[in-house]
Amino acid sequence: MTKTRFLSFSFLSLIVVALLLGCYSSKSSYNYDYTYLYDESQKLIKPNFKLFHFNKDSSLLYYQLSTTDVLYGKQANADSLLKAQIWVKYKLFEDLEKKNIIDSATYKLTNFGSNESDKILQAKFKFKAPLGGKYVLEIRFRDENKDLNVVYNEIVDKRNNYNDQFFLLSLGEKVLVTPIVNQTKAVTIKKSTFLLQDTFEVQLSDYKQGITPPPFAENELIIEPFKLDSFYTVVFQNNEIQLTKFKHTNRIIPVQTKIEDCFYYYNFYPQYPFIAEVAQMQEPIRYISTSSEYKKVINAVNTKKAIDAFWLKLGKEELRTKKMIAEYYSRVEVSNNHFTSFREGWKTDRGIIYIVYGKPTTIYKTATNERWIYGEENNILSVQFEFIKTEDLRSNNTYELVRNSDYKNNWYRAVDMWRQAKIY
Repeated sequence: MTKTRFLSFSFLSLIVVALLLGCYSSKSSYNYDYTYLYDESQKLIKPNFKLFHFNKDSSLLYYQLSTTDVLYGKQANADSLLKAQIWVKYKLFEDLEKKNIIDSATYKLTNFGSNESDKILQAKFKFKAPLGGKYVLEIRFRDENKDLNVVYNEIVDKRNNYNDQFFLLSLGEKVLVTPIVNQTKAVTIKKSTFLLQDTFEVQLSDYKQGITPPPFAENELIIEPFKLDSFYTVVFQNNEIQLTKFKHTNRIIPVQTKIEDCFYYYNFYPQYPFIAEVAQMQEPIRYISTSSEYKKVINAVNTKKAIDAFWLKLGKEELRTKKMIAEYYSRVEVSNNHFTSFREGWKTDRGIIYIVYGKPTTIYKTATNERWIYGEENNILSVQFEFIKTEDLRSNNTYELVRNSDYKNNWYRAVDMWRQAKIY
């Protein structure tokens, strides 16, 4: 696994340009295909975002992107470094329907390097967002060298409900764009200056939520309540503290307030979102295994031998089996990378569909939902899945599948493709 190194760079002065509008309308996000988001082979700008309401009137958007997804172009001087040029344009809408703009601006990002580099760039910009509202932030990126635009929508929740946007996690100078710490070292947490209370209780739990059921199940998996293992009290100094103790699920709650007013963060395992050990290969096979096969693997004394036997039973011969293993667990890692909420990504609704069905043919996405299509859009033989973004203090990345019993036959056919080694 290649280790990445964070680079720092600054924004140039504010510029207003029409170039970023490209060919995509802010009123028709559902007409834009977002399939590339979860396709590792497509090298387009795919940033991760973190919102932070640092004070009453303004907020920050931190984002990071990979240098492998941008194009470095040649300079006039053949001996000089190559340069990536990215325009970033944002619009903040006062409602989810994106009717009225209350703030907008455009920035230019410049970074020097090469097209062989594999690093993470992290930056931020400030925007005006009044306290008490719920908004949509539309962010457009234009890779000048590729002559390509991409657009994203983030829900800005600045209602005073102690959601994750009022807190910021960081490791050294690196801002964590997800609430996943996976650390044994100290992590810094900042809180918004608007949150006046300084004394909080840190609560820790090693309880792990189960996996989501198949798409034809009548009900979503019942979410177990937080099961407290231990706790301790902390006091913010200048709106900042350091966290040194972590369990699987952690939350921080202001003392003497509602139990719902809390911020969750997670510590799955050090290598997450990657599958780095044989033990991490056990549970994800549940989607394509029988109950007896699953129990045999989970209870095995020799985990590697049991995993190998399970896959070889499906693949029949070594080469095909190796390809199946590589494909299956690459889908698990993609799910962990993109769909993690209060559960590991592979355990979520989007995770189960992505792992069993693979990359969708088409993805339509708005600020509040995603629609995945497998096959031609209007073909009766195609299958579509709708995911609704839910308000949940445990995670800002929780999407629930609209379940339907009609999926049952199609689901079993998809699972059978794995079990008959017909993925290739």
